[in-house]
Amino acid sequence: MLVILAVSVAFRPGGLYGLGRRYEPSRDDGPQTPSLPPPGYTIKGNISVDTGERLYHAPGMRDYDITVIDLSRGERWFRTEEEARAAGWRRAGPQPPIYRP
Repeated sequence: MLVILAVSVAFRPGGLYGLGRRYEPSRDDGPQTPSLPPPGYTIKGNISVDTGERLYHAPGMRDYDITVIDLSRGERWFRTEEEARAAGWRRAGPQPPIYRP
């Protein structure tokens, strides 16, 4: 089990503890251009600079208030968490372990 975990972490973008390979965005890596949400849209769809992962932040979550959505980088707003998941984004933060009997 430990070997599998170590291998899966080592091959993640950024490697162990974020060292090694780093996600490089294809667009200009200049300052972000913040966007305002359309009415009724409160879920922030953010793309991780470190991994390129598509993560969403809901109001009340850690980092929600400091997360900036830049539409020019492919980030977007959602109305609901269900809408974000259906579009292929995952909830930000630690993920529960996957149970495999």
